Amino acid sequence: MTTGNVIDVSAPINWSAAVSGGVRAVIIKATEGSTYFSPTYLSSRRDALKAGLAVASYHFLRTTSPADKQALWYASRTEAAPTERMIVDAEPYNGQTPTLSDILLFIDMLSSMYFRAISIYGPESYLTSIGADKIPGVDLWVANWTQKPALPYSLWQYIGNQRQYGGITDPDIFNGSEAEMLAWFGAAPAPADLSTVKGLQTALIGAGYKIAADGAYGPQTGSALSSATYNGKSFVPPST
Repeated sequence: MTTGNVIDVSAPINWSAAVSGGVRAVIIKATEGSTYFSPTYLSSRRDALKAGLAVASYHFLRTTSPADKQALWYASRTEAAPTERMIVDAEPYNGQTPTLSDILLFIDMLSSMYFRAISIYGPESYLTSIGADKIPGVDLWVANWTQKPALPYSLWQYIGNQRQYGGITDPDIFNGSEAEMLAWFGAAPAPADLSTVKGLQTALIGAGYKIAADGAYGPQTGSALSSATYNGKSFVPPST
């Protein structure tokens, strides 16, 4: 099941019109490099939340300053709760190409500040070239405007620069149900459906574990499961 009611923006739009058009969640550009802070981020965040949208933010990673310094800058400006999704936009731009080491340094700094829900955005060709799908503890927001990504993804940016809702947006499709999408954003508790591996992983992510909800039971899921608790007890399915 996929859910196509997510957009991302770098400037304000008509939030009421977006909600009326079926949008349920938005990702807003917050920062870039180690000095730029979007002058409209906080007002957009406030207005989007007021309109009833789930909200996350993203940082555009540059190579002109250390990645950990950029992560500190980003975290200090977003007003995000620890459960809110934090996203690093990593892509070749104007002759600058972030390395895998840059991305890992950025993610490690966010993790050290107790942010648990972290994703990487980028063009599929670039994400493939750096092995982004092998990075533990994060999932992918993949841009591919010609076809469905081959990489495992949580969010797919399938087209860009659409003039709608009084501004410019990039529409996205979430790889899951609306309830899972809201949990991914940190706007709602993860569904407690533990009857499938993906449902179990989603619940573990909601409990703060950095794993991918890819439906495959592997070492990361097993490790999280061995130490997790559910309602203060060992992590087992509820009786009802």
